[in-house]
Amino acid sequence: MLKACATHNLPAILLLLLGQVCAQTPTETPRVLLPAAGFEVATVAEGFGSLIALAIAPNDAPVVSVESGGLLQLIDADADGLYESSAPFCTELRACQGLAFFADGTAYATGIGPAGPGLYRLDNSNSPRSAHLVAAVRGDMGEHGAHAVVPLPDGRMHIVLGNHVQWAAPLAADSPCDTVYEGHVLPRMLDPNGHATHVRAPGGVVITYDPATGRAERHSCGYRNAYDAALGPDGALFVFDSDMEWDIGSPWYRPVRLIHAVPGGDYGWRTGSAKSPVWHADTLPPAAEVGRGSPTGVCWCDSAAFPAAWRNTLLAADWSQGRVLAFDMVAAGTTWKASPRTLLSGRPLPVSDLAFTHKGELLLALGGRGTRGALLRMRGIAQKSAPSIAPAKPALARLPHFDQHTELAALVATLSNADRTTRYMAARELSRRAPAALGAIATTHPLPAVRAEILVALARGGLVRSDAAVRAAISTALALLGQQHPRVARLGAARAMQLLLCVPLHAALAPSAAPTESLDGLPLPELEPALGAMIAQQFPSGDSALDRDLALLLARCGADTARQELLAALSTETDPEEALHLLYALSSLHTETDAVTLHPAFARLGALRTRPGGASYQGFIDAMQRRLLQQVPAAARADLAALAAAPAAQGLVLDAGAPRREKSRVADYLQHALEAPERDSLEGARVFARACAACHRRGDVGNAAGPDLDNVAARMGIPDLLEAIMEPSRHVSDQYRMAQLFTKEQMFSGLVLHDDGSVVKLLDREGVLQQVPVQDIEERRFSPLSAMPDGLLNGLTPCEIADLFAYLLGKPVAAALVSTPSAWQPLLPQGLENCEGPREMWSIESGTLQGRSTGLTANSFLVAPGEHTDFLLEAEVQMPAGNSGIQFRSLPLPDGSVRGFQADIGQEWWGSLYEEQGRGVLAKADALLTGPSLHRTGWNHLLVEARGPRVRIVLNGLESAAIEDAACPGGRIAFQLHQGAAMTVGFRGLRIRKLP
Repeated sequence: MLKACATHNLPAILLLLLGQVCAQTPTETPRVLLPAAGFEVATVAEGFGSLIALAIAPNDAPVVSVESGGLLQLIDADADGLYESSAPFCTELRACQGLAFFADGTAYATGIGPAGPGLYRLDNSNSPRSAHLVAAVRGDMGEHGAHAVVPLPDGRMHIVLGNHVQWAAPLAADSPCDTVYEGHVLPRMLDPNGHATHVRAPGGVVITYDPATGRAERHSCGYRNAYDAALGPDGALFVFDSDMEWDIGSPWYRPVRLIHAVPGGDYGWRTGSAKSPVWHADTLPPAAEVGRGSPTGVCWCDSAAFPAAWRNTLLAADWSQGRVLAFDMVAAGTTWKASPRTLLSGRPLPVSDLAFTHKGELLLALGGRGTRGALLRMRGIAQKSAPSIAPAKPALARLPHFDQHTELAALVATLSNADRTTRYMAARELSRRAPAALGAIATTHPLPAVRAEILVALARGGLVRSDAAVRAAISTALALLGQQHPRVARLGAARAMQLLLCVPLHAALAPSAAPTESLDGLPLPELEPALGAMIAQQFPSGDSALDRDLALLLARCGADTARQELLAALSTETDPEEALHLLYALSSLHTETDAVTLHPAFARLGALRTRPGGASYQGFIDAMQRRLLQQVPAAARADLAALAAAPAAQGLVLDAGAPRREKSRVADYLQHALEAPERDSLEGARVFARACAACHRRGDVGNAAGPDLDNVAARMGIPDLLEAIMEPSRHVSDQYRMAQLFTKEQMFSGLVLHDDGSVVKLLDREGVLQQVPVQDIEERRFSPLSAMPDGLLNGLTPCEIADLFAYLLGKPVAAALVSTPSAWQPLLPQGLENCEGPREMWSIESGTLQGRSTGLTANSFLVAPGEHTDFLLEAEVQMPAGNSGIQFRSLPLPDGSVRGFQADIGQEWWGSLYEEQGRGVLAKADALLTGPSLHRTGWNHLLVEARGPRVRIVLNGLESAAIEDAACPGGRIAFQLHQGAAMTVGFRGLRIRKLP
């Protein structure tokens, strides 16, 4: 019933069968719980079924929703803190995924009751309670149905609806979120596996309902499938929204996100490729993104039973990754920026809901999809030292209120406010005003950014009214695309132009339109070749966000100019997701061309097929291929289709030198690994001193030739910082442009550090200081390249990259500490020397340990020297076929075999924990969780932690196995070549760190 990453988009009948199988054969895997320091966790109820919702009754008793049944009240008869029995609370309601109590003891719940699916009132006049339908919902009441009920202090409530259901009764015409539209300028590319292809805007919504009057409003929209929400300080609403993990690898994938939901907010979810990115002016960004997962229960923590450092945080459960996050909030104008810490993790830990008791203890309901249900209790451990002071509740600037009585001049003045949420809310009210008035301001206002916001408001109103007259504003938007205007104005103008070009499509994009991926299903109006030629003059701009929007506009306007420009951009684009975006735009063109012209596009599709991705990734590439094939003569299609096929496997192909990092894979890794327990800012400072300090300073570490990085966390999040490091020449400040100095003999280039009229000192891209006498310089120029070198992260291991980011986005570290030796050491400092086993099957080439077999009748092992019992081990592994593993805490045996733990790799065992010559599989990794980031033919990151009885395996930043097991046959580390067919395996970046 509840949303989770692993299978949440499978057909309903398959989900039902999976649930039945799970219910018949529940796992008996021992539960491993890893709470943060200062906490204890205990199981206080078990055996009541798989639990999918939780609320605390006025008498402090937990009421739980059982996945295959109704609602139960759990009973602690002897007051020992354990719930030994239960009583029916409501038997008339099933599939209940949202439950809340109000001050008078009345409960409201979502589910399927006597009158069908909807919101029900559970009066306290009888026991078990009867269910009375308050408001019906339409649609599929499965995992994307009606979810949380959140009481408000004034007696109203918020109801969270997933994107597969709609509120059946009419909504108030003056709802905060009254304007709903698709807003995508090209025919969308729908999910090839059929998920949510019928869903249109507004997607998932929050409804505000008043039981006293029956009034229902659409509070906010554009969610995918949030399961729960909670109120924070001053009544702020927080929503924890889900990702669509099948989209991983595509340019429109959006990670799990925490959202501060403001009235009227649209958070951009649309089905398939039509999602609106965070830079669009008509959507709002999240407070935080946390990578992949399955968001479930959410609650605000101000409990006195919790250690002070964890109070005034938002707690949020992740079902698929088995964790509870605590978000620290930092005020940012009228909204928040949030950063997560892990409060609790475990295996298995399918947390479905969270609630605090009146005593301040946190209860966690476990269950969903037939998993073994339980109720856990978490509380702080009493500390002998003086208690620390809890962080203050974050305070925000008050959200503005605009309505039909707000003067037009006041709304326009607000558009120059520095706070994005304030501007957004003013622009929403402006979209309700007369187009003629807005059009005049859009051409006369002195600030380009305000003119762009006015154009977005004008276009949004036109979408709702089907007012084609607003297209006259296109020329105004086009003028704002010029490079002389600020970035925010150019982005706003591009978005306004997209919406303006969507206006004639309003009827075709109505919910009644038949969903299709073909161009014929969503016909475009007349093409705009002249407009396309003018847009092409601004493309590419060098700004990745603006270029994405311009690519869509070029494709919308058609003509040969668009194809030429998009293909030219594709030929130089190195980032795979940006290349996919260009291919999507190319595939949307209508005009025909010859096969030779599109040859590079099909070749790039073939290369992109080998990337890791979600369950729909290959299907999206197939859809692009079908669209592109329609643009060439039929006789040429077979050859082009063959060109776009995945290249044949060539076995292990080693990278020469340092590994080449892909921005999207590094970003995905960082989102999961940045808050991991093994993160070490001191190690990150050492990386900074080694790789960055020649040009940059942070605290008292480094030099000030380049931008100072003391306050980088205030300016940049992970995506922006990653782009600045990996693509340093995309945005180059004039202050840090490289100079090119030409003498008779050679050319010098670098950042000018000193020019006293007699000598110029340059710091080149390799960090080498060059000195050029002024009398020898014949010509000076500026280079378009940044002085910062490309590929800075290529020479770092993934753990080093994560530690570097933890340092840059965290607190500075004293220079004296940075100069101390690192605890990390190479695992094989002497190569194969002193290793035991058949060394003839192993070699080290270009820093990579390679094992090759021609076929074995028994497993073979290369045993590394030294004893290692408690440690962190890092490696990157490449294994196109077969099975292998890294042995640890192992004991070599006389017959050449090895007994002990193994971090398994290959086939369906990637990231699993196995005991060789022992108990077999100890923890099987969830392939549906780890699969989207697994590069089957490329390199994958593996981290092994052995600390006392705790053993963890982390694959590509995701914890794939965790147990507590005191077994330790030995202290050796070894590498396996598996028996059977010939195989090749590579290990690089092998490092180990002894743990105290």
